[in-house]
Amino acid sequence: MKENKKITVIGEAQVGKTSLIRAFLGKPLDKDYRPTFGSEVYNTLVTDSPIKPALNLEIWDLAGQNVIKRLREVHIQGTEGVIFV
Repeated sequence: MKENKKITVIGEAQVGKTSLIRAFLGKPLDKDYRPTFGSEVYNTLVTDSPIKPALNLEIWDLAGQNVIKRLREVHIQGTEGVIFV
């Protein structure tokens, strides 16, 4: 049975939040900067042992613009951890 976990990545605009997430997921980094508007959600299945059940990791990438900062509280609800970049 898969366990679901939500992680939220927040920080100022243009600090590399999306690049950090893409590197963790093994996706190529985008050389052309495009800001995140609102939020993006990435899903990945993490397995570190044949004995433990798989972990479905939901990573929320929140935009760093001031307008979005007011909505952070709503997006962070239900999160297991926050990464500040």
